[in-house]
Formats: sequence, C-alpha cells, structure tokens
Amino acid sequence: MTSRKIVDEAAIIALLEKGGSYMEVAVEVGLSEGRVARVAARHSESSPAFRERLIAHRAARAKHARKMLAAINAVQVPGWVKRAGLESDFRDTARDFGEDAALRHCRRMTAEMRAAA
Repeated sequence: MTSRKIVDEAAIIALLEKGGSYMEVAVEVGLSEGRVARVAARHSESSPAFRERLIAHRAARAKHARKMLAAINAVQVPGWVKRAGLESDFRDTARDFGEDAALRHCRRMTAEMRAAA
C-alpha cells in the first residue's frame, strides 16, 4: 500500500493566491487537481485574496449563464414547432447544435409522431 504524500497546504494556497489555476498548482506541487481543490475549499475562509478570486469567479460564471439563457430565449421558435409541442426540444437542440439542426430534429420528430399514429 502506498503512503499518502505530505501536502504543504500553505504553499498551495500561496500559489492559488498568486493567480494559479487548480491544474497549474497541481502540476507544480505534484498532486491531483481534486486534491488541490479540496485544500482550497478547506482554506477558502482563511485567505481573503483567494476568497475574493472565488467570488469573482462565481460572478463570472453566473454572468455567462445569464448570457447563455438570454441567447436561448432569443431563438425564434416556429409556430409549427410550438403546435407540435416540441418547443423545449427545439431550444435544447438549437443551443447545442444550431437552429438548422433543431429544425431537422423537429421535422424528424413530427414525422415519427405521424408514423406512430
């Protein structure tokens, strides 16, 4: 059985405070990214600089999510797709693959519904 590596948590937090990502710090100290994340979570309250970076990161992710949601809602769903009850399928496919792919997908779905009826 291999022994666990002794971790200098203060060094990890110092590297994170300097702006290193979890992956960069993990490579530098020879640990896994998950282990670095656990150390960071354990010390996030004790390091004001790290806590500020974490708050800024969460705010940026929330802003990106709002932007993506606005883009999804901006897609014009054709009337025949709404009448077929495929609006959510259209929006999901349009988000991932584009509107043309969403139209093809919905046409295929309506053809399958007609064939099954």
